Amino acid sequence: MRRHGVSLLEVLFSIGVISIGLLGVIALYPLALGQIGTGVVADRSARAGQNAVQVFSARGMARPDQLLWFPNSTSPMAVDASVAEPILLPEGRNSGYLIDPMFVAVQRHTNGGGFDARLFPYYTRQSIPNPITPGSPYPSPYDPRLRRITLRNSNAASTIMTAAQAELLFRSDDDLTFELPLDRNAPPDQIFGANNARRQYEGTISWMATLVPQLDITNPSEPFVDANGDGKWNTGESYTDSNSNSQFDSGTGPGELYQLSIIVFDRRDSTMAMNDLNEKIANVASFHNLGLGGGDVTLGADTLEQLEVKPGQWLMLMSTPHPKVPTSSAPGVSLFSWYRVIDMEDEPRSGSSVYAWERDVVLQGPDWPVSYFASLTSPGPAQRPTRAVLVSNVVAVYERTIRLEISDSW
Repeated sequence: MRRHGVSLLEVLFSIGVISIGLLGVIALYPLALGQIGTGVVADRSARAGQNAVQVFSARGMARPDQLLWFPNSTSPMAVDASVAEPILLPEGRNSGYLIDPMFVAVQRHTNGGGFDARLFPYYTRQSIPNPITPGSPYPSPYDPRLRRITLRNSNAASTIMTAAQAELLFRSDDDLTFELPLDRNAPPDQIFGANNARRQYEGTISWMATLVPQLDITNPSEPFVDANGDGKWNTGESYTDSNSNSQFDSGTGPGELYQLSIIVFDRRDSTMAMNDLNEKIANVASFHNLGLGGGDVTLGADTLEQLEVKPGQWLMLMSTPHPKVPTSSAPGVSLFSWYRVIDMEDEPRSGSSVYAWERDVVLQGPDWPVSYFASLTSPGPAQRPTRAVLVSNVVAVYERTIRLEISDSW
């Protein structure tokens, strides 16, 4: 029987088909490695977030007398750490905090140049662009901040936690390091420190925590003069009788219930540098769906760098709905919520007459009370900016409601 061979053209065609298939497989390797890396970070951040909630409770971080802050406005982060004073209630009941001992241990000597290491974000109010008058500073006291605080270095001490102590508590040690033996059939070897004292770890995952009062801003307290500075109305203190019922209405203001948010980092900047990269502020120019679940928002800023964002990052929205005006030494009662960025406009675009640049982003998180802010007067919405604070290298946020460990005898 006569047998037919394979022509050179058929061979070349077959090689081409196989080559295209192999190139497709090779192209999947970088994507697969990226997905594996993302999965590893997600797994580590989940463990770190769950552990952090337990550490927060076990270490008594819900006790305001364990929290230290530098209240001296002329020298916010003094060289002598012993000048730190504990945040004592009742003042603590009105305030939101950022518990960040790793930052405070490094930056407690730094101040000036538009930065204030006592606050989160670390920009002074005067250094943030004014959305009403572009190019000018924004002096409004309604520009909210969280107090950036630390912990005692022991139960009895009035000095702050050291950098080494903060590393032990606020950096995860679950990402253990291993050495791969030459024999591929042998299991990996754990790496220990000097004298086999401790297993070594990469330490790429760390965390901080925000603690903000739960508010029902749709039923706020009537404005009052806080004569004794205790954060609540007392008999004899003057107030504005908004509903003309001849009595003071406290509304649903801050109480003992707080929203605890554990913010997990992957490879946070170890220098804790205060610059325009680690913490960035943009203004929320508009909400497009009444703030339901965060939703579509337009961010506005003076520079492109302020609008650099990508899916999976986290940002905090902050504003001041409460009638009590915050000051530089007492940030007052404001609204703070974390949101995850799930999508955004491809590139920032030239902005309106208010902002040089704008960018649409899609946020996922709790409802933001857009309608309530729109109803405010004296000052109105224009003087109560909603800020978006983007913190670099945040990979996860875990939240729960807690109760401060305080006494109500006062």
